[in-house]
Amino acid sequence: PASWWNHIKGWSKAQWQDISKSELAKWSKEQWAKVDPEHLKYLKPEQWDAIPVDKLKDWASDHIKAVPVDRIKAWGKEHFDKLSAAQLGELTAEQWAALGGSKMKDWAKDKFSKLAIDKIKNMNATEWKDCLDGKLDKLKDFSKGQWQAIKVGNWSKTLLGKIPED
Repeated sequence: PASWWNHIKGWSKAQWQDISKSELAKWSKEQWAKVDPEHLKYLKPEQWDAIPVDKLKDWASDHIKAVPVDRIKAWGKEHFDKLSAAQLGELTAEQWAALGGSKMKDWAKDKFSKLAIDKIKNMNATEWKDCLDGKLDKLKDFSKGQWQAIKVGNWSKTLLGKIPED
């Protein structure tokens, strides 16, 4: 019943950690939407790992922001493929730092072109090198604002040398 969800809002960490992995894996989009994002921090790594990747695409930004940094570090390409560009833009500074450029290497151009300006401003040389993997065509659809947010000092000479002439 709907009222059941009202009762779990007051659950303790121990109660959240007692939920079986198989139960979490079955939760619907509507059930996840009712979970207070604050409670997601109580889930153990193995509980996080049991949540099907397909469920992430339905999560609201508050839920995405509540994903622990250690889980972001553990996510693979299949996780990031499921998230929308808008969801990726909602990552916190700590999550973004945990992400690193190597995880962005396989992102499609449409997701890459929607990187938030504040994220672009904070990318260091290693992140640029790793995420672009020498392919500047990923930046083709960047807006003027995104281009202006790039700290050129954080680009390597190799990347600067690959800027197309046309």
